Amino acid sequence: MGELSVKDILLPAAKIAEDGFPITRHYAARLAASAADLKKFEASRVIFLRPDRQPFRAGELFTQTDLARTYRALAENGADWFYRGSFAERTAVWMKHHGGLLTEDDFRRYEVKPRDRS
Repeated sequence: MGELSVKDILLPAAKIAEDGFPITRHYAARLAASAADLKKFEASRVIFLRPDRQPFRAGELFTQTDLARTYRALAENGADWFYRGSFAERTAVWMKHHGGLLTEDDFRRYEVKPRDRS
């Protein structure tokens, strides 16, 4: 059985995140049901709600350009960039500023453990 590299998995996912996909009825209903919670946080509003702060409707295009950039950077720079590099540093700063729990040390201590899938 063949295996794909992380890069081979992340780059197509980045393209989907950047180009977007049409929201399904099911996803639109879930966004509508979560809208009140999503409105509480700026990042959630920007990603999961339309500019008018209403949930996306079925058929509307959903994109995530920041996620696409993160996937590409992870594909190009590897796990150390995510867990020990600038991503971890910036995320820890954001978390501290917004009352989050994750610290840079949490990222640094995390160990990626590949699993045998046979």
